[in-house]
Amino acid sequence: PALGWALSGAGRNGQSDVADWCFSHPSPEHPNLFFVPVGRMPSHGVGAGTLSEAFPKAMDALKDKFDLILVDGPSIMTSLATLANAGVFDGVFIVVEAEKTRQQVVSTAIDHLKAADPVILGTIMNKRHHHIPGVIYKKIF
Repeated sequence: PALGWALSGAGRNGQSDVADWCFSHPSPEHPNLFFVPVGRMPSHGVGAGTLSEAFPKAMDALKDKFDLILVDGPSIMTSLATLANAGVFDGVFIVVEAEKTRQQVVSTAIDHLKAADPVILGTIMNKRHHHIPGVIYKKIF
């Protein structure tokens, strides 16, 4: 898994079985949870073009085996491969870091996504801080 899917032979040639690069989540409570690490992508290695060709084939292989696939990838603002592959997904969420990501950045990301034409399902706000004490928050909401 250190190399991840992007740098292993499995991702590039599409010849390997999904089981070769799909790892079981080490949790007895979730025996049907698996993950496929993308791995680090050095600037001189697998580029956006290679991933754009291989990723749809890999997703088709995964769709044959799984009912639900969640992909956590790099930001579309920093990764051409992520943006190029956005159309492969049934839908995408925009992840926004609370109190840090500026509205203009989110608007630009949405504009880039619209060009790729995926279904935008919504927004996930991470690293959110609750400024209201939990006891009061529960009574209000």
